[in-house]
Amino acid sequence: LYGIQLGYDRDLGGVVLGAEADAATSDARTDTPSFTSTPDRYLSAAVRAGFKLTAPLLVYARGGVANTRISS
Repeated sequence: LYGIQLGYDRDLGGVVLGAEADAATSDARTDTPSFTSTPDRYLSAAVRAGFKLTAPLLVYARGGVANTRISS
């Protein structure tokens, strides 16, 4: 498995907003008696928003989408 992940966070005082994206591919192969599969690629994108409760503590929510293509 190999890929890349990118992300950015923006500190707006008591709120932190961010986005991230990643892409990966693999040459791994799964063989079973009933089927064979190879994950071709994995893509995802997400946004996050957090609130600073105290100086070292950030509570956040994250949501996004992911897509995987598998060859059989």
